Amino acid sequence: MTATPPEPAAQVSPAPWIWGAGLISLCLFALDAWSPQFGWLARPLVWLGTLFHELGHGLAAMALGGELVQLAIYVDGSGVAVHRGVYTAFDRALIAAAGPLGAPLAGLALFVALGHRYAIRLLLILLAAFLALALLLWVRNLFALGFITALCVGLTLIAWRGDERTLYAVAAFLGVEMSLSAFSRMDYLFSAGAVTGAGTLPSDTAQIAEALGFSHWFWGGVLAIACLGVVAVGLWRALHLAAVRSR
Repeated sequence: MTATPPEPAAQVSPAPWIWGAGLISLCLFALDAWSPQFGWLARPLVWLGTLFHELGHGLAAMALGGELVQLAIYVDGSGVAVHRGVYTAFDRALIAAAGPLGAPLAGLALFVALGHRYAIRLLLILLAAFLALALLLWVRNLFALGFITALCVGLTLIAWRGDERTLYAVAAFLGVEMSLSAFSRMDYLFSAGAVTGAGTLPSDTAQIAEALGFSHWFWGGVLAIACLGVVAVGLWRALHLAAVRSR
């Protein structure tokens, strides 16, 4: 007597989720631009982009031997990463540059994970665990505590209970949104200062200019090219996945 082994379950294609995420994201950006009274619908995505921006600063500071003291996010979409350490001028420039690159790099990581069956679940679990650690060590303002706690719970539930379609949908949407945040904040790169919930502070490009010379306009152009380069790689990855898996 022989038995035919069961066929392995077919892998769900990420293609429709990538295209759907792109369409929804473009609609949200258009809504925010053309109907500001409905801009609150996209506000959580602004907070998410700010979170990755500030985490970029904080992680770079720690990688260069510094200490992340506090991470704050405010209702208006601004944020601050307070760190301390002994840095060279080049270190200070790298820490400042890591902020604008934070969200696009997060988007790229999500697109890379979309190409592997179990990588999305693992990435979401690791992200939730890291954010839980951030809550314990660095987050102090009330709004950020509530937002990041809700994000941790949501990511944990999706990673633990979500089926493959849900994982693809969430990862594709977040990947597209974090990539597009590079465009929504492009004007910030060419500003000398930034108004935040903690007051008016020098912009990232102004800090780079102070550390390395040249103007904040010059470094704004350099960072804009770098951000767009990361987005281009992520877009290529997303389109490649959509093309291969939809065949």
